[in-house]
Amino acid sequence: ASALSVELLRRTIRQREALRQAAVVFENIAEGIVVTDAQGTIQSVNPAFTRITLYPGEEVIGRNPRILQSGRHDREFYTAMWTSLRVSGRWQGEIWNRRSNGDIYPQWLNISAIQDDRGRTTNYLGVTWDITELKASERNKEAFIAAVSHELRTPLTSVLASLGLLMQGDGGPMPERAQTLVRMAYSNSGRLVRLMGDILDIEKMAAGEMRFEFKALELMPLVEQTIESSMGLLEQLASGISIVLVESLPGVRVTGDAERLMQALANLLSNAAKFSPPDDRVEIAVCRLGTMVRIAVTDHGPGIPEEFRPQVFKKFAQAGMSNLQHKGGIGLGLSIARDIVGKHGGRIDYESLPGVRTTFFIELPELLPEHPGSSGAAPVS
Repeated sequence: ASALSVELLRRTIRQREALRQAAVVFENIAEGIVVTDAQGTIQSVNPAFTRITLYPGEEVIGRNPRILQSGRHDREFYTAMWTSLRVSGRWQGEIWNRRSNGDIYPQWLNISAIQDDRGRTTNYLGVTWDITELKASERNKEAFIAAVSHELRTPLTSVLASLGLLMQGDGGPMPERAQTLVRMAYSNSGRLVRLMGDILDIEKMAAGEMRFEFKALELMPLVEQTIESSMGLLEQLASGISIVLVESLPGVRVTGDAERLMQALANLLSNAAKFSPPDDRVEIAVCRLGTMVRIAVTDHGPGIPEEFRPQVFKKFAQAGMSNLQHKGGIGLGLSIARDIVGKHGGRIDYESLPGVRTTFFIELPELLPEHPGSSGAAPVS
């Protein structure tokens, strides 16, 4: 009995020491920590939480963390967060919150569910990092890239126009060798101009400066116009690639920005051409799926490995596709298309059967007669 008492005493001392050390870490760690119960009510915060949010601990105890919400995230954002917590027991990501003085700031948040021995969630532990300085650094970098891109695009456009005139014979007859060199320069200049445009569009999206003019649109003329305007580009990107409209949907209408929708579709066509075998064809099909209209672009190239799916629509994604034939571009086209489609309340995705075909598709809500389209300019937010 005496030995048992001594062992219990030692165990108690060790537990108290562990709790003391944990308390020291909790009080002095640089990251903000918040602990809630299973219903999301705040039970405890550390001093770093107060330094970041400017909320004193006694002011937030017993309240819900939604007091920090900035209004920048929609309901789907929080739905996805709680779905992840229920399924996997954790969520992490960038989130914009509001300090007690009203300032909106970015932070990186890691939430973990704490469970008892029966697997029931008893608490949630949130660890936060204020990334304001990091985001400011990113904005400076993006502003620099955008400025350089803008300054480069103007002279490049002039060079492209001049080369085009030479190709048309405005400079007089040229030897065959000179014609070959001019065509090569014209092709590469065009690629650089398109690259500058993609970079500027990405930066406009990130800064919320890209504007959309939403109107009621008949879809098929846009598709046909995009096919026609893309043919010259495809001649530069790939050898003998043709575009074939295999399925049409006359008269179907959507609400959208015509120029931006054509840009998104052109990016899908360009992507399909890059990975198509020589002298093959890219197929476009427009069909109705319930209340949505689908525009599908199919190529018969090597396909996309399933493990690469999470990266496909990210910026510079092609950098990770070393096992595929790379034919120019830096992987911005699909990211831009995704952002454009998202602003139209649509969906973009793909299906791939490696070695057989890959189909990227855009789905947009169909504009029915009883729902007239709206017009007006709306900035991206």
